[in-house]
Amino acid sequence: MKHRIDTPSLSISDIIVFAQTLVGEAPDEQARTKLAIACMIRNRLWDDRWPMNIGEICKQFECWAVSSGKTALIESLTLADASFLEALSIAFDLLAGKQIDDITNGATHMEPVSRYYSLRQSPAAGQQRVTAEIGGLVFLR
Repeated sequence: MKHRIDTPSLSISDIIVFAQTLVGEAPDEQARTKLAIACMIRNRLWDDRWPMNIGEICKQFECWAVSSGKTALIESLTLADASFLEALSIAFDLLAGKQIDDITNGATHMEPVSRYYSLRQSPAAGQQRVTAEIGGLVFLR
């Protein structure tokens, strides 16, 4: 993995999209799982194989696809939603440079546990190694 040297761009709307993505990808998961997803997104942000904009990285996640059925959920989130406030806090801490260990051990991909173990026999599954299993997700690099 080649790391970026320059600083990625960041806007308020990117932070909101980041938090919406954490909720959309793990609506029923605990804060630790949302933090793991945030660490994985940060890993992508600093990897030059991915876009240099956090909003663009987040929009690649399944929760933003209309076919996922989650777009209505993430677009309706407000500050009255505890899960959204939690996700905003995680996003702010991570992007503000707060020292947060990467609990995914460098992961740049994730799969739900059930999907990962059912696909594990496919050739593509062997191209990445498991770096962590947190909540209902397997993290890969």
